[in-house]
Amino acid sequence: MSNKKQGMPQLDGLRGIAVLLVLFSHAANVDYVLFENFRIAGNGSGKIGVWLFFVLSAFLLTNQMLNR
Repeated sequence: MSNKKQGMPQLDGLRGIAVLLVLFSHAANVDYVLFENFRIAGNGSGKIGVWLFFVLSAFLLTNQMLNR
């Protein structure tokens, strides 16, 4: 067994973007605007971010277990 990391950094980055979608959505829901022209509340972006995060997490964990 090698110590080489067998991750997928692109998918980890996409999972990070999903987290940011949720955070920005929650911030906009309480009228805390981080960027003046960037409002994403109310169009389902938080829900999409949660789904994307969980689907990617399940895939990455399953892939890691199958590779071992």
